[in-house]
Amino acid sequence: MRKFLLGAILLSMTGLASAVTVEDLTSTSSWMPATDSVPSCDIPATITFKKNGKLNSEPGCNSLFGDYVIGDNDKLEFVNMGMTRKLCAKQYMDLEASFTDLLNKTKFAKKDGKYLILFDADKKEIGRLEPERSGSCS
Repeated sequence: MRKFLLGAILLSMTGLASAVTVEDLTSTSSWMPATDSVPSCDIPATITFKKNGKLNSEPGCNSLFGDYVIGDNDKLEFVNMGMTRKLCAKQYMDLEASFTDLLNKTKFAKKDGKYLILFDADKKEIGRLEPERSGSCS
């Protein structure tokens, strides 16, 4: 009995994060990098997942598109990816490079509350996304 209770306690302590599903990914119109503050009028990098396995993203300057595949053991793969090749101001290109690098490194994902937690191949957390929010333009 004691081993059972200890196992149940340890299982409950593993966190509320759960395997990501298509419903999780498509539950919001777009995802953006999680921040502690409300974004300014600048448009954040976003990614939108469709129920049919397609995705599109506005990572800063260009448009990113492709497919995603949810696999076993929290696997999340981005495949058949493409991107337009416009040149924009440095700050938008830097934002884009940072966001696309995050997506390129993502190999696993879990849902935890409102957050989509992204992990690299070693299952180390590399970023969090949250539902897109509007900034204030005052």
